[in-house]
Amino acid sequence: MIIACAYISTGNILLKAGLCIHYRELVVNYHIHHEKRGSVIKDKLQLGLEKRNSKYYTWGLAVLVVIAWVMDNYVLGRIIGGMAGNYLLRPLMWLILIAAVWRMPRLRTSGKFRLMNFTAGLAVMCVLIGILLMALRGLIGGIARSPYDHSLVGIALNLLLTGTMVAGVEMSRAWLLNRLFLRRRVWGIAVLGLLYTFFTVSVNKLLSLKTGIAAVKFFGTEFLPSLGQSLLASYLAALGGPVPAMIYHGALAIFEKMSPYLPNSAWVSDTLLGNLAPVLGFLLVCQLYQEESGQVKARETGEKPLGWAVTSLVMVLILWFALGVFSVYPRVIVSGSMVPEINIGDVIIVKEAEGEQMEVGDVILYQLADVKVAHRIIEKMENNGQITFVTKGDANEAADAEAVYPQQVLGEIVYVVPKAGWVSIALRKTD
Repeated sequence: MIIACAYISTGNILLKAGLCIHYRELVVNYHIHHEKRGSVIKDKLQLGLEKRNSKYYTWGLAVLVVIAWVMDNYVLGRIIGGMAGNYLLRPLMWLILIAAVWRMPRLRTSGKFRLMNFTAGLAVMCVLIGILLMALRGLIGGIARSPYDHSLVGIALNLLLTGTMVAGVEMSRAWLLNRLFLRRRVWGIAVLGLLYTFFTVSVNKLLSLKTGIAAVKFFGTEFLPSLGQSLLASYLAALGGPVPAMIYHGALAIFEKMSPYLPNSAWVSDTLLGNLAPVLGFLLVCQLYQEESGQVKARETGEKPLGWAVTSLVMVLILWFALGVFSVYPRVIVSGSMVPEINIGDVIIVKEAEGEQMEVGDVILYQLADVKVAHRIIEKMENNGQITFVTKGDANEAADAEAVYPQQVLGEIVYVVPKAGWVSIALRKTD
């Protein structure tokens, strides 16, 4: 409660300070009729300079942002909780921050004013990249129902909370960035991008990590993607103020809350594609903005950065597919035990599957000691609840000597690409 009172008091002080400065401006306007025009213009310019150089605003906004972070992470959700803490007081807190930033002096950005609309268009492009890669994650690893409430009341509450949070975060980010780092844009993007990451990443979860694999999963699937999005939002705020950053951050957040289905892919895919989206967006924004502003010469060959980026993405996806990162992956056949259906040099496409779900007639890939074997199931047995499979190569006269257990099954063969693996076999023989 003390923190909440301090937060509201700080916001009121900043609002009153803004009103005082507006009163001073009225006094200056009154004296325009009694003094020489040149002297009055000089006084007004000096007043505007004082407004922009006021450290009081900077420290006041910084305190508000810190209090907002503390309340968001430790007070409203944990101590108060429920409808009041999560859906009433949280939007109210963000609205106070929005009002405080709104009453502050307007600051110019490091970008060009004539490119404001262009920067907003770049933000929309980054949103589309993020959504496409999210869809690709779902295509690769499958989808699951969203945990968010999609009733009319739930949608309204989520829109209210998400909208006020995004506006408060991005307006304060843009003001601090262009106030403190106008001439040191790279430093500002790095520092504020890192700090504002913790508005979307749980510090408690970070501090509670106990194992190495848990830390790798957390940083790969949560921290680094959030950091990438925060850095990209900071870059957009530096170029065009809060609006492009709000478009980027808000559209992605609302899409996630509103979508009835979300990706349910493995953490490796989430890590790779989740981090690729902001990196790709950052590179495209940098290149396209520099070309549009004349900082670099536009490509004369007609080659566009988007085409280069798409080509790079396709190459990376092919590499990941070949390495078996996804739930569907290729393997080269070097044995003739499945002739004529699968020949030496063919490439099989394997889809990960639960061993217990395999049935007689399925061709499976399973682990046998240090090798992987692709054979057909000819018999499925169950003894005291334990399932085992009898397998056999189509070209073999006898069944395999050892039974196959479900935990040995790596996946089901769903497609065969004839002769596609001969290059790989030839390279192995050369080595």
